Amino acid sequence: MKKVITVLFASAFVLFAASFSYSQVYIGNGFSQIMQVLYQPKTQTAVDSIILPKRIADLDEVHSAYDFDKDGNLEFFYITDETGPNSGRDFGTSFAAYLYEYNPSTGDFDLTWKYSLGEFSWASFPTATVSDLDGDGNKELVIGVPFSSNQPTPDANPDRLLVFEGEPGTGLPDKPTATWNFDVPPATNTRPSVMSSADIDGDGKGELAIGFRKWPSAAGSALMICSLDGDFAGIFTQWKIEALDSTSGYGSDYSSAITDADNDGHLEALFSLYSGDGPQVFYEATGPDTYQKYVLSSGYTYKTIQAASHFDINNDGKEEVILGRTNGSVVIDQGITDLATADSTNTPIVAEVEPSGIRGMAAGDFNGNGYGDIFVGGNYGGTVWWMKYSGTGSIADSASYTYTKVFQTDTARGARIYDISFPGDAENIEQGFTAKDMTGDGNPELLIAIEDGDSLQPRFVMLEAGKGSAVREIPVNLVQNYALYQNYPNPFNPTTEISYSLKKMGAVTIVIYNSLGEKVRTLVNAENKAPGTYHVTWNATNDAGVRVTSGVYYYAMKINNFKTTRHMVLMK
Repeated sequence: MKKVITVLFASAFVLFAASFSYSQVYIGNGFSQIMQVLYQPKTQTAVDSIILPKRIADLDEVHSAYDFDKDGNLEFFYITDETGPNSGRDFGTSFAAYLYEYNPSTGDFDLTWKYSLGEFSWASFPTATVSDLDGDGNKELVIGVPFSSNQPTPDANPDRLLVFEGEPGTGLPDKPTATWNFDVPPATNTRPSVMSSADIDGDGKGELAIGFRKWPSAAGSALMICSLDGDFAGIFTQWKIEALDSTSGYGSDYSSAITDADNDGHLEALFSLYSGDGPQVFYEATGPDTYQKYVLSSGYTYKTIQAASHFDINNDGKEEVILGRTNGSVVIDQGITDLATADSTNTPIVAEVEPSGIRGMAAGDFNGNGYGDIFVGGNYGGTVWWMKYSGTGSIADSASYTYTKVFQTDTARGARIYDISFPGDAENIEQGFTAKDMTGDGNPELLIAIEDGDSLQPRFVMLEAGKGSAVREIPVNLVQNYALYQNYPNPFNPTTEISYSLKKMGAVTIVIYNSLGEKVRTLVNAENKAPGTYHVTWNATNDAGVRVTSGVYYYAMKINNFKTTRHMVLMK
């Protein structure tokens, strides 16, 4: 059902920013910020909305630009991880999905659809993609939901795949069109962590390529290609596993793409793994529901996290696979004529882009000049870099590219970049969408998903190219006089240290809360502190000296009129 939810996060943001001094976020030359989300609208009274707006949870993925209702107005969606202790916990269960649609009458993006699971999963990193599983031309939003062992109850076998099929004029339904539990036993630790989709085998219907960081087998992880068996039939929908490897034990997988690495006309499901030397595992279609598996070892010790893509970078008619590694390097597969003979010489490191490591990637022709543009997220550095092919020179030569930092979060906020998307990127093209911008003004947008950070850190930012005339710094109402740092170690058992700093005198209070918002322990009680950095240890006990149970806890700091919150995890 299509419905517009009024978004009032701008005014709520102003209310809470009034007493804070300004800090700065870097916006690169030629870009301007046109949207950010810190607070998320939810069902609550008007008074509650004013007094205590709920901040959005950590963003895991962002995807653009689609048209599920086929009204010509483009949409984007993002997936939040509600299990993360740093999350705003709008739902406090597993994940939430939010779809925004461009409104040409107002020039804004309206929140038109929202969904969250009503069960506790206690497993992080939900994943999503867009597909056409039944081949009818109506796109589906597909969500993979990770569930840890014995969740939500010891005898449960929850659905871990949710499919929402869009309908012309109405968009996405309120409830899933189809679901699946992957046919695993009840109470098992089954965690889909990455998904891609296309008609890989050419049978006229889309397949899902799914990587699992946890799977109920001795190997503990799995790679899968699956599809509909027939048509959607509600709770009676049947599924077909076309390929499954649950024995190789590749470890966690957080990166996938649909590629044609050897340019032979046969698509592959690519999984770039977070284990060993970060091997690339290709499943190349050889016919309907039939695949040949190839493993390409890179020889590197660095992995990929949400950083696998593909594009014809130099417009020579041959596609390249593009990977971002956790050491900050960009690897481009090239010169592959047959996956059976490919080796590490076909996977050169082209450039060291971001020392803090890469997480999040989008590739395509962003600026419309016919050549490849690669955007990578700087993970712990909070940066986004634009790696732009110049049009001449070898694609394996770092000198053939220019490198521009287009975004930087405030470093004091402790935020991380998790994902990046733009209209017409490789994932978008796979589903038949080629628009270069969502608003129709000819200026492409760049969408950024952000994880962690303090209570004033926006979790979603949209930039637009073509409007900024100079290097700009955008104020985002952040506090500079006080800082609360992430506890260490985290997760922890039995003790952890919390650090904080002041640039001017203040009365400090630090309180621990449980996941229900109940006070557990007061660590610092209205103590006057001079400027400096301080440390306090928590030994996982409450005010009565009784040890608390394992789980997620929050620590809140109040200094004068400043308040901020972080989270931590107490292990068993």
